[in-house]
Amino acid sequence: MPSSACPSLGGIMGHGLGGSAATWELMGMAGTLAGVTRSPFTSVVFAFELTHDTGSLLPLLIACALAHLTSALVLRRSILTEKVSRRGFHVMREYIVDPLEALFVREVMVAEPYSVTPDSGADEFRRVLETDPVIRRQRLYPVVDEAARMQGVVGWTDLLGPSAQGQAISAVMHGQPVVAFPDETLRSVADRMAEHQVGALPVVERSDSGVVLGVVTSFELLAARRRQLEEERHREASLYLPVYRHLRLPRRAGSGRRTPG
Repeated sequence: MPSSACPSLGGIMGHGLGGSAATWELMGMAGTLAGVTRSPFTSVVFAFELTHDTGSLLPLLIACALAHLTSALVLRRSILTEKVSRRGFHVMREYIVDPLEALFVREVMVAEPYSVTPDSGADEFRRVLETDPVIRRQRLYPVVDEAARMQGVVGWTDLLGPSAQGQAISAVMHGQPVVAFPDETLRSVADRMAEHQVGALPVVERSDSGVVLGVVTSFELLAARRRQLEEERHREASLYLPVYRHLRLPRRAGSGRRTPG
């Protein structure tokens, strides 16, 4: 609704409900501002500064409170964050963007992961994991054929039981795993991990080819939070002037730690 139509609507209501038309117009303007910006007290102060009419404070408080309540029940977000949401970022709360929505799977996944074939020996693969901590950190290992198409997945825990001794990978692998796609956000992957209670997912193409592109684990999900922390530290560091870095308060005599003599 245009901003000029709100005072006009208030004036029409004033003629129908009685009372001062100016007060109804002021309430319409303040209520609209409170609803679209989710800031009722700011709207009350703004309207009061225009008129300095103390008699309109109570109607303004009621109108702005009702407008804020209606906006919170009907609209998902205020006009201040609607533009941010339309750019593809998920807004959890006002002015805060979910860091898991700012990164895609393809940006943090382990590309070209270590994979095995179905006819590989489980004992031999377990020895590889015991001696190589880098491969063991991957946590989930795609089982692929000659064309790099995924046949299943095998985890570290699948190789520890006595039933895996002397068996092939095809006997201990999971044939229909939950997968992730490279073009989805980390929020979708985190929700899927929580739903299925897993800590790692293979990343495959959306087509029916089943080609494995990578693996995403809970370690990669923490990359979103780590990126946000680095940006906050960089922003805080830029607030300090360089001249203050060279200023040091003089130490008082005897303030140093004494060494036992």
